[in-house]
Amino acid sequence: MFKIGDILLLEPKYTPQKEKFNCMVVEMGMGWFYTDFPIDVETGKIAFLMDGTQFNVTFSNEEQAVYVFESEVLGKVKGRIPMMQLLLPEAETFVKIQRRQFVRLDVTLETAIHPEHSEFTPFRALTEDISLAELP
Repeated sequence: MFKIGDILLLEPKYTPQKEKFNCMVVEMGMGWFYTDFPIDVETGKIAFLMDGTQFNVTFSNEEQAVYVFESEVLGKVKGRIPMMQLLLPEAETFVKIQRRQFVRLDVTLETAIHPEHSEFTPFRALTEDISLAELP
């Protein structure tokens, strides 16, 4: 679903503050992945997170679809760059999320188009890939 070099957004699950951290995936394995140390989105400072800290992790794939999954800090590693090890759950647990204000539907509907001031002759058409929104 995601790959080395992708940017992830971490949001701690059980904290009173609404903190958000960005980090980059630097290595992947079976059931785990490493990131660089996360950066606090608001302050721009490196965050040092405790082992066991649980997160909602959000990322977007190459098709720009946005996914979220639950993870936790498994540990830290000092290598060429300091890294944080996170739990990588099964891909089936990833949830695709809708970020639009209005849901986009892949439906085909017959419509009738009528000009407001007779600028053209009314006609019928079929819709494709519509978004539901409130009418004014």
